[in-house]
Amino acid sequence: MKRSLLSLTIIAVSALLAVTGCSKPDSESSIEGATTAPAIDVAQIESAFSGAAEEDTGDVKKAIAAVKAGDYAGAVASLKAAASNLKFTPEQQKAVKDLLAQVQAKIGAAAGQAVDAVKKVGEDAGKAAGEAVKAVGDAAKDAAKDAGDAAKKAVNP
Repeated sequence: MKRSLLSLTIIAVSALLAVTGCSKPDSESSIEGATTAPAIDVAQIESAFSGAAEEDTGDVKKAIAAVKAGDYAGAVASLKAAASNLKFTPEQQKAVKDLLAQVQAKIGAAAGQAVDAVKKVGEDAGKAAGEAVKAVGDAAKDAAKDAGDAAKKAVNP
């Protein structure tokens, strides 16, 4: 009985490893292959603020640096602070709002990619668990058959 339980455990673990460890990632499920929002263009805002007074451009410069560094949360905070500056020209205000919209779109696209990746991982895990349960069930049937055969041999030597 101990021997068949050990065999059952080994078979179950082997099946689980085979199902989860040997799967090949497809290009659709990789984050690198996912569709991304277009690159953020800071040329418009840089042009709009090229002749602006230094004391008025602090938040805008922080936002541009944050965008270039990929710190979109920091860019949003700086752009929101810049949007409240009443000294900006209409062109500068539009440039701030446009850049804010681009950054928010980029954040939204990244969030969508993350959700898609989590869904895919969940689906893959569910499939692997189902296959592992089937493999354990099959191994249990085989172990029960082996135990029955051993019992028959013991009764009828």
